[in-house]
Amino acid sequence: MRIGIIEGSSKQDQQTREAQRRLGRLNAEIANLDSNFDVRYRPEKPEFYRIMSEAEELAARVVKIPAKQPPKPFGADDPD
Repeated sequence: MRIGIIEGSSKQDQQTREAQRRLGRLNAEIANLDSNFDVRYRPEKPEFYRIMSEAEELAARVVKIPAKQPPKPFGADDPD
């Protein structure tokens, strides 16, 4: 999303935003559990935002970002 692979207001954009909200809620619940209980992680505590950043960096290297096409002039679609 931030690097331009997913177009705004597309279905993939909506799914990505929903996934970010779910990860935020998950992270908040984990923080809540951590503050209320003595929690030990095996092997380590998940760092969702770091994982997302690394995935975006990988996508930036692997996926070709589509070039923005200029808008068509008015009437360019008409066969006349």
